[in-house]
This record gives sequence, C-alpha cells and structure tokens, in this order.
Amino acid sequence: MKKILLFTCVIFLSLTTELFAQPINLTTTNILATSADLNWDASPCGGNVTLHYKVLGTSWAGTAVNPALSPFALTGLNPNTSYQWRVKCSGTSNWSSIENFSTGLTGCTDALACNYNSAATIDDGSCTMPGCTNTSAANYDPSAGCDDGSCIIPTIATAFISQPILCNGGFTTDEMQIDVNQTAPATVYSCVVGQLFSNGYFLSYLTTNQTTTTSLNLQGFNPNVDYCIRIVDSAAYYSGNDIGFGGSASGTSTVGVYDEFCSINFSEPAQLVATTSVVASNQCAGDCIAAEDLIISGGTGPFSFSVNGAASINLAAGDSTYSFTGLCAGQYDIVVTDANGCSTSPSTTTFIIAPIASISPTGSVSVFNLNGYHVSCNGANDGSITASASGGTGIFTYSIDGINFQSNALFSGLSAGTYTITYKDANGCIATEQLTLNEPPNLSGIA
Repeated sequence: MKKILLFTCVIFLSLTTELFAQPINLTTTNILATSADLNWDASPCGGNVTLHYKVLGTSWAGTAVNPALSPFALTGLNPNTSYQWRVKCSGTSNWSSIENFSTGLTGCTDALACNYNSAATIDDGSCTMPGCTNTSAANYDPSAGCDDGSCIIPTIATAFISQPILCNGGFTTDEMQIDVNQTAPATVYSCVVGQLFSNGYFLSYLTTNQTTTTSLNLQGFNPNVDYCIRIVDSAAYYSGNDIGFGGSASGTSTVGVYDEFCSINFSEPAQLVATTSVVASNQCAGDCIAAEDLIISGGTGPFSFSVNGAASINLAAGDSTYSFTGLCAGQYDIVVTDANGCSTSPSTTTFIIAPIASISPTGSVSVFNLNGYHVSCNGANDGSITASASGGTGIFTYSIDGINFQSNALFSGLSAGTYTITYKDANGCIATEQLTLNEPPNLSGIA
C-alpha cells in the first residue's frame, strides 16, 4: 500500500504598520476652579498626541487637541465638577488609562470669617472678618463683615431731675443727674443737653466734658422745656460751622452719638397766689361776726398760712381754701407757704374788716318859754322831741316806745315826763337815749 504525503503550506503575510505604545504616567496638577494642568509621559510616542476630556458620566465629547508637549493647560472648565481625560499617540496607539480630577469650588476658606464656605476648596479672597458693625460705637470697624458683639457703646442708664424747680421762677437752682453705663477704658467724651425740634434739629444748651465719671450733674435749665441728652465719643463730633447736633450751616452730619434720652422736662409749678373773698360783714359797732374765705392757687400742696405774723395754720392735704369766721374790725395780713417752701412773701394778701361807727344819739326837746319848760302849762301835752343821731349805717328809724318805729324824727303832743328814744340804723343796730320834758308848776289860787 502506497502512502501519499500531502503538505499544506501556510503563507504568512506581514503587514507593516507603525504601532506605538500609549502614553503613560498621567497626572493632573494645578487644579483650580476653571482650569487644570494635564501631565503625561509621551516618550513612547513619536510625536504629537491626541487628548480627550469629558465631564464624568458623559460621553467623550470634549474638544480633541493635539498638543506637542506636556503639561497641557486645560481651561474653560466648570467649578466643582468631576472630569476624566485620556491621551493616545498620534497614529494607531491605544488610549492611555483614564485620569480623573475634580475642579475646585471658589469661596472663603477661612473658618473664622463671616462668609466661610465649608465646601469651598479654593479661596477667592472674599473673606470678611467679624468686628463691630455699629456705626455709633467707639470701636466701629468699617471693614467688618459681621458683628462679633465687641461694640463698645456706653448708654444712658438713667436720667432724672435730681433738683426739680420747686418754686415758680426758681429755675436757677434746678439740677439734672445723668448716669452713663461707661465702658472701661472710658470712651465718653462729653455729655450734651439740648432741645430737639420737630424738624430733627438739635440745639445744644449745656455741654460737660466727662471722660471718666459715670454720674454727671448739670444745672441751669429753663422751665417747661423738653430736653434731650446725648453722649458723644470724640471732639470730632463738632465742626467749626456746627450750630448744634443734627444740623449745621455746613451740613455736617451727626457722628459719634452713642445714646439719646429725650423728654426730660423741668416743669415749673404755677405761681403761688392767695386771694380772699368776703363771706359775711360786721353789722354794728363792736361786732365780731365777719367772715372771709382764703383761696389758694398754684404752688404745691399741702399749704400753710399765717395771719399777722402769728403761728402757722396747716391745711389738710388737698385743701386750698380756708374760712375765717368771727372776725372783728381790723387789718389781716396773710402769708401762704406751700410744701416746697415757696411763699407769697414778701407780698402779703391783705383784707380789711372796716370798723362801723357807733350810733350817737343827739335828740332835742322843745322849749316853750324863757323859763325853759318844755310844755306850755302844767298838765299840758303840747311838748315835742326831735330825734337825731350820727354814726351807724344808712338811714335811721325812730321809736318812742321801743316797738313802733317811724322814719319821722319828730315826736309831738307829748306831756311832761322822761322818754326813751330808740334809734335803729339800716343794719338793725340799736341805740337809745332818754330825754325829759319839764312842765311849769301848777298855778295856785290867790287868797
């Protein structure tokens, strides 16, 4: 049996192409918010490389570039974004391994800053630090981004009238006390008291320079004016053209004011005045039945008064009148004193109870002959009495029996005897006098 050997020839064809190894040692440096430097070792390549980049999770859609050298500055990136990139040699090499990096987030990275952003990885220089943001404070920091509670602001703790105006017209002795919550070290430069007008203009009246004390005492205020107190921190508060706080000829604005306290009013009591009013008058000479009312207004109760320098009489709280009774004729000088010691003296309130003249009868009897007899004959009834008097009040009426009164002063048809004539004036005051009518003796027969 013949064996036949068959040979199969395999012919290998060699296709000659230039195949490069991919770039190696990919790194990303100088990563910022919108750029990064891409680095690789391109020594396996013979020339240029092709670079792709993309946002993580998306397709390779980044711009292809042909940089000749590494590193390559990749710009126009989005902040706080994750990227991937790769390179390959120009020609037929495979892509390199994929390099990942994330761009940074710009912001303030200082944890002590007001606007610290814990997510920021790149400081953008925007940090603002805490400080005093109150423009009225002594340590105001215009660069502070937020207030840290360090402001030094003395305030007016209390303001009160320590010495009020006690008497009308007595405002030269008034006094105000101002207590300031002073800081340490002291920052209050001065305390100014003035009047605040409705248009916002502040007219300063009194200024005291106090840099260490916390209790200020000022004097010399006008009554019935609403005062404002302001404390300031520096002499720079004033300018040469300043008229007062809050406004000036030059328009200089108010600066350095720490605190303001308004509505301090030195009220002045009304003028203490005493007047009197007649209640009842004496009617007859020697009477002591007159009455007069004392009326007090103004001042500050309770009141007291004295009459003709005698011991004072105190009125009850709330009383402003007093009734004098049982007054005899005379002059009464009254001085009133109020609870603050204010007095109507040296002036006095005077009322006078005028005296009434006594009734002085001056009646007369008729005379018939040279012998002085008052009736013509013994037993006759042709005598008369004419009543007359001075003093008293008003027009008199007359009575010969003490009961029946008449306006006619002549009593006629009288026989000899003693008569009591009664005089009554307009007030009913009475006076009497006795008048005697004499008669001639009885004629006897001639023997």
